[in-house]
Amino acid sequence: MNTLVNEKDKKNFIITVFGNKGYGKSYLIKKFFIPKMKNVIIFDTLDEYDSKKILKIDNVETLVNFLYKCNRNNVKYKIRLCYTNFDDYELTFKVLRYFQKFTLILDEIYQFANSRYIDSNLNDFFNLGRHSGINIVAMSRRPFQINRMVTSQSDLIICFKLKETRDLKYISDFATETIAEQTQALDYYEFTAYGDKRLIDKFEIEPKYFEQF
Repeated sequence: MNTLVNEKDKKNFIITVFGNKGYGKSYLIKKFFIPKMKNVIIFDTLDEYDSKKILKIDNVETLVNFLYKCNRNNVKYKIRLCYTNFDDYELTFKVLRYFQKFTLILDEIYQFANSRYIDSNLNDFFNLGRHSGINIVAMSRRPFQINRMVTSQSDLIICFKLKETRDLKYISDFATETIAEQTQALDYYEFTAYGDKRLIDKFEIEPKYFEQF
């Protein structure tokens, strides 16, 4: 992985967002996160981030040429990757090792980091992304399906409503039973947050419940 980022720039963040379908995960990302980010690469496997302000890219070659051009001309960007061939997403993780200072938004991350497997390049982003200024925002409907690497490296974990027993147990295991209980009672667009309060302030979000790590 490229490690040329200055020491002063080695301040990345990792945020994980959980919640059942339709309770506000995508709304939170679109309204509060993306507008406050500079260089954004969305793995839009479900084609949910259509916007005039976000460029759609449908193949790896176009992505590479685009990123090189932006870096060479110091141009900020917001793009979403909608590939026909799913294997191209994992190829993209490999390609992105050669770039710096961007935020990865990974919709339904279990596709790349499930309980039994995590893409090796993505694993490096979680472990070493700070050296290249790489931020990660990961989302999943079902917490129990994702790899423990995701939550273990997260600076902030956001939970919208969760109902299933296995998901609630997963939350109580790495966070607290209180957080797990609170998620069951949430209404639409309400969420709990667990972790670094500086990220709550940075993105100006308002959780119904919050606990510090």
